[in-house]
Amino acid sequence: MNGDRHDVLFAGSHPLPSDYRAYRHWVHARLVQILRQNPGCRFLEIGVGPTFRQERFRVIDELGIHYVGLDFEHICAERRADLVRAGISDRNIRFLGNESETYLFNLIKSARNWKTFDIIYLDGSHSIYVDLAAAIAAVRLLKPGALFLFDDVRFCFGRTSDPDHR
Repeated sequence: MNGDRHDVLFAGSHPLPSDYRAYRHWVHARLVQILRQNPGCRFLEIGVGPTFRQERFRVIDELGIHYVGLDFEHICAERRADLVRAGISDRNIRFLGNESETYLFNLIKSARNWKTFDIIYLDGSHSIYVDLAAAIAAVRLLKPGALFLFDDVRFCFGRTSDPDHR
């Protein structure tokens, strides 16, 4: 990692995107671009989410990417049904659902089974209480030279009335 490189996401003065919908579109387009550059890779998505990203799953299917998605079981069931409706083969697509509010159980289970991934994308609950533990557990699943991508990592513990101390 390059310690000289400044990451604006962790600068307190970095403003939130003014057009959040456009920002989310850019994030997903960039993720698809990264997946296209890594055909056949092993990809773990922590936090599949309520929106079916059809283009992403078409790319995953077309490029033979081995995908594992983690989320609540009801979200995973919805994504499985979405794949069927979209006619996307799921031969390399797996969803691991959880009943509790944490991804830890499936992450620890994957580590115990010696699962490793080329790309891990954490788009979790956007709560440090859930996502920090998931990030720590997921590090064990990274292959050497793998990418660990984070989405919306801006956590807020509280606010101060002093605008100079955000």
